[in-house]
Amino acid sequence: DEPRERHAEAAEQLAAFVDGLQRDLGSSSRTRSWAEWANWCERQVLQRLGRSVLDQLDEAERLASDHTSKVLDRLRSLDSISGPVTRYAFRAAFAAEFEIGPGRLGRLGTGATIGSLAGTVGLDADLTIVLGAAEGLLPPAPVVDPLVSDHERAAAALPDATSRRRRVHRSYLGHLATSARSVVSVPRGDLRATTTRIPSRWIADHLPGAREHVVDSHRAGLLTTSYPASPTEHRLRDRAAAALVGTDRLIERCADDPAAARGLAMRAGRRSDRITTYDGDLSRVPITHFQRPPSASQIETWPACPHAYFVRYLLGVKPLDDAADDLALSPMERGNVVHHTLDRFHRLVVAGDLPQPDRHGWSDEHAAVLLDLFDEVADEFERTGRTGRAAHWALDRPTVRADLLRWFVMDGQVAAARHARVIHSELRFGYDEPVTLPLPGGSRFAIAGFVDRLDEQADGQLVVMDHKTGSARDVTGISADDPTEGRTKFQLPIYAAAALALRGEAAGATTTRVRAEYDFFEKGGYARHGYTFDESVWARVADDLAAVVAGIESGLYPNITEPPKFEFYIRCHYCQPDGLGVDERWAEWSVKRHDERLRPWFLVEEGDDGGA
Repeated sequence: DEPRERHAEAAEQLAAFVDGLQRDLGSSSRTRSWAEWANWCERQVLQRLGRSVLDQLDEAERLASDHTSKVLDRLRSLDSISGPVTRYAFRAAFAAEFEIGPGRLGRLGTGATIGSLAGTVGLDADLTIVLGAAEGLLPPAPVVDPLVSDHERAAAALPDATSRRRRVHRSYLGHLATSARSVVSVPRGDLRATTTRIPSRWIADHLPGAREHVVDSHRAGLLTTSYPASPTEHRLRDRAAAALVGTDRLIERCADDPAAARGLAMRAGRRSDRITTYDGDLSRVPITHFQRPPSASQIETWPACPHAYFVRYLLGVKPLDDAADDLALSPMERGNVVHHTLDRFHRLVVAGDLPQPDRHGWSDEHAAVLLDLFDEVADEFERTGRTGRAAHWALDRPTVRADLLRWFVMDGQVAAARHARVIHSELRFGYDEPVTLPLPGGSRFAIAGFVDRLDEQADGQLVVMDHKTGSARDVTGISADDPTEGRTKFQLPIYAAAALALRGEAAGATTTRVRAEYDFFEKGGYARHGYTFDESVWARVADDLAAVVAGIESGLYPNITEPPKFEFYIRCHYCQPDGLGVDERWAEWSVKRHDERLRPWFLVEEGDDGGA
């Protein structure tokens, strides 16, 4: 389709760019003279950006471009003292030279110079401002080489771990001596590390008579400064002063700033006790729901977290999984290994290449084939980098193999007791021919998906199975009396409807008996949970499905979270995309969950302070 074509085209363009750049760079071991490398860099800048772009750079970018050219000119002179070098050596020299060079705003002698202490030493300045004068930053923390000790460095006449600190100290003293006035700034804390900062010991040593001025916060500084330094600070001070008067005054001052006005409205909406357009109320927005038959996972997402449903299925945004971040086999890939292995195994049974289970269950022949298929799938996953680090995979692979063997024994016993035979694996439904579930009033709701496995017993009853590699604790309450476990689980009814459709029968109005089960591959255990369908079960499913469909079509998508607590993993990436917890979201939901419009789906009992 069109989006995929655009993605494919963009990927091809990126691949062509990388391929061309790689050809230009050549082998990593290739050497060139310093002048050749400098000329290569200038050609790359010109080719990649173009003369028209270079001629229209703003002041800051033009200064950076000029600084780059000056560094390259200096590196050309190294040909007189050094032979050809690799691109790694050239890059290291360029980076070192580029970092120490100061930037400059304004004409030489009249503007402001910005740079490191080492790169700006010797300037005859009217005012020097030193930023970040805290322990660990100034003086910098010593860097100890784990391979070459200070003793060995001294023997080889190499600089020791404290040499950088001494250089910075000399630069710092040089600035204090050559500047008419000096201002040394000390951060009181580090918000990224949530730690406090200790003022540098050099301040007391070299500025004994200095006057101290403490700024309590950025906001306090704006309100008390004699003259803000930029238009942005003028605007912020005006807003901060208005906020002291009251919210109405602040909104009035932001009337001519649409972005600020909407920001204030958003903050007020999210803090209110009703769901608003800023936290999930899209009831006034025309949305075409269910343009195609939804899957079981889509239906189950809304009652678990309507906000996740909105982001995932209406906006089409998915969390990004980076296999490089996984040290061990991820739960998702663990499930994929099991599903791929069982699918290939069951297809051989359905095709007749392997016999069906007999009165003794699966045989040794089946076991040998299953293990061969597992090795085949495991090798494929390992080759494609989906199994994590090699050391972890060496431990994970035998445990997955053991889980499969445990399933093999238990499933064989169940199949033998039921006199069942496998008739389908990964049954695709709802995409070509419609498959529907009943709704109250006689209407039908179309659904689609894949059934992991479908069996037929000797008495004609159908058994559908959904393989799971996680824990069974989330479905232990499922039963014929509560087939969707409080409107949260719809896989089994949907798969049962697919099995009946294969017989040409409609769910809810059928003569064929069907049973649906979750088939759990728990680490170190095995479990099945399910129930058999009859008219009363289908009636309960119809009522529960109608309630969830009505909730989806209501246009209400609040961000539902549980109380903040320590977790080993992120349960919902949509609730905490930054991975920093749900404290703020929980505070908002704790108030909004009492909104009367949410009561049909998220009823809150009196005195309840838990989740929905």
